Amino acid sequence: MDPRERIVRRVRALLDEHPERVSGKDALLLVVDLCDSWACIYDGMGYIFEYGRHQGYNLPPYPLAGCGEIREFLADQGVSDVPSWYERIGVGPELYRDFYRYRLLVCMDTGYRRCALPLEIAWFDRLDGDTALDAQALVLARGIVDFIYDGVPLPGATSFR
Repeated sequence: MDPRERIVRRVRALLDEHPERVSGKDALLLVVDLCDSWACIYDGMGYIFEYGRHQGYNLPPYPLAGCGEIREFLADQGVSDVPSWYERIGVGPELYRDFYRYRLLVCMDTGYRRCALPLEIAWFDRLDGDTALDAQALVLARGIVDFIYDGVPLPGATSFR
């Protein structure tokens, strides 16, 4: 077990044994920070560019500047446009219309499978002081660790490669 996994699993155990010691929001942000590139929260509309650049394509900064290899990237992904690419990762047409109001949690497990979960920006803003949302954030923090290190599907997320 590598040192990062050991630390993350200890945090996960702490969340199970003493959930009252940390808020769900703090637990979520801590787990994402500790997991480094295995779990990231992106600007929803900008994730396609991060993903494409990570795949080796020369993509312009978001928003699309009209240059680079976006057409090649989309063709290689088997889609013709940006909304179709997002649909592949679980962001359907209705959600895509309002996607500027979302962040996208993207996790990758140790087998290099990814999952994506859209999270409303307003959800993050309401975490402080809302007991029910705080509990959701705590469950999500646990779920991230379980997905990354044990391959357990993250509830509500869409898997992709």
